[in-house]
Amino acid sequence: MKQGDADVAVGRARPVDLTGGETGTDEALVRAAKSGEASAFGELYQRYRDPIYRYCLSRTGTAHDAEDLTSDVFVKALHSIDRYQERGLPFVAFLYRIARNAAIVAGNTGLGSRQALETAAEDADPTVAATARRALARREEVRSFESTRAGSTVSSRA
Repeated sequence: MKQGDADVAVGRARPVDLTGGETGTDEALVRAAKSGEASAFGELYQRYRDPIYRYCLSRTGTAHDAEDLTSDVFVKALHSIDRYQERGLPFVAFLYRIARNAAIVAGNTGLGSRQALETAAEDADPTVAATARRALARREEVRSFESTRAGSTVSSRA
């Protein structure tokens, strides 16, 4: 995808319900997720994936980086759900705070979400670590292919 991805997504953006979800069940879902119910966190993911993706896209400018950053946000949220405390703000505010911080780190380091995935791989259980390592390897292959393809396009025009 190209730098203009953010412009396209903004045009299709829908408002986010910041009152705790369509049925007001965020609080119950968070409690269930804290008690280990994967389906509860899955529901939170389904509910907020698109708005968090759009936010990440607005911060990164490319679909590829936004997808990576969105994944990082939900991995971080899952790992820190036990520390989440209800403070009168909806759960999505917690997700946006994670997304904001991840975007700042990605922008400051120039490493993007690679650093976040490596951290997740180091801190997570073996299954998550293996998944993160595979994602890193795939990303490197894609970037290598894209840079090779971009170089051949330039040389073929000359």
